[in-house]
Amino acid sequence: MSFGFLSTMADHRNVKTNGLRLEIPGIGFLSFMGNGFPNATSPFELNNYSYSEVMNGLNISTGSWCDCNYNGLTIGIVGQYGKLGNGFSLAGGWNIIDKQNGLQLATIANSSYYMNGVQISAFNFAHDGIGVQIGILNNSKKFKGLQLGLWNVNQKRKLPLINWNFE
Repeated sequence: MSFGFLSTMADHRNVKTNGLRLEIPGIGFLSFMGNGFPNATSPFELNNYSYSEVMNGLNISTGSWCDCNYNGLTIGIVGQYGKLGNGFSLAGGWNIIDKQNGLQLATIANSSYYMNGVQISAFNFAHDGIGVQIGILNNSKKFKGLQLGLWNVNQKRKLPLINWNFE
């Protein structure tokens, strides 16, 4: 078990948690005060990446905001940001996970540069994605899979209700 307190992007803690991590308060609970929704917009290479924290198991926070690697279930009550998510990322407001493998679920928005799996939120963004997006607005630059929502955008077309690309 580990405890965090207002961890930030500048912290290079080199911490590894196997089990339960609690961060209350996490700096992500203030993220709504930033300069708008910070989409994951830059390509990156995760080989030999130095994460500030690696969490294997369950992460519960008011909002984690770090260069983290989440493996398992991460819950951000307000919003959260991380570099790599393997498993289930859940947020009350928004999830920004640069590379998400698994399920990404949020009330307001999900954003990933690389997404493999399912995004469910009012607004979903992925630069490169494989899987399913379900929301009011689904937007991807390079996407293989199915988009279900009021407005869906991928590299081939823009359509209401349902959009797809399997090439």
